Amino acid sequence: MGPVIAAGLIAELGCLPPDLDGKQLTAFAGLDPLPNQSGKRDGRRHISKRGNERIRSLLYLAAWTAKRYSPAVRAFHTRLVDRGKPPKVADVAVARKLLLVSRALIQHGGTWDDARFSTGVTP
Repeated sequence: MGPVIAAGLIAELGCLPPDLDGKQLTAFAGLDPLPNQSGKRDGRRHISKRGNERIRSLLYLAAWTAKRYSPAVRAFHTRLVDRGKPPKVADVAVARKLLLVSRALIQHGGTWDDARFSTGVTP
């Protein structure tokens, strides 16, 4: 992440209570899945977009850039696409994972490490 996206995330996430779990944080950013069902019809899911639009747009742009320049993020995205996920769904998954890693880095301090991103170990 660059300095502009990092500063934006710190500004938006810094005021949140520290006891939010991953699901609550994902819902706050509007990256949580929303079912599209009615009666017998079961449509495709999409993200809710109910949360903070600034965080969502920052993370989506960061996901595009990270997918291009970070080997670990690219490998994660490729794994999802190889498993049959559409590319934009994989982009949202990368954005969600960047959100959770960013929050851990803000709370506990530390620096970005590709190895921790690919294994899911938080600092």
